[in-house]
Amino acid sequence: MPEPSSPSERSLSDGPSNAVFSDAALKGLQAPVQRYLQAATAPGTPLMTSARLRMRGRIRIGRWLPSTAHQTLNPQWPEP
Repeated sequence: MPEPSSPSERSLSDGPSNAVFSDAALKGLQAPVQRYLQAATAPGTPLMTSARLRMRGRIRIGRWLPSTAHQTLNPQWPEP
């Protein structure tokens, strides 16, 4: 995956935070969501602050054309 190309993209690509997963993070979530996250995430797992995705496929615009995309997700940005 290519390195972040702009300062704003680099700021979104932070590594793990100091926070870790705990049952306290589930407070207020619906029961099915709580059960899923408890089963899928071990207590003490470091919480990531962002994710970088790379996608490729084909899109039909009259004819099928190749498509690629890179996306950086960071639900904490911009900071409140």
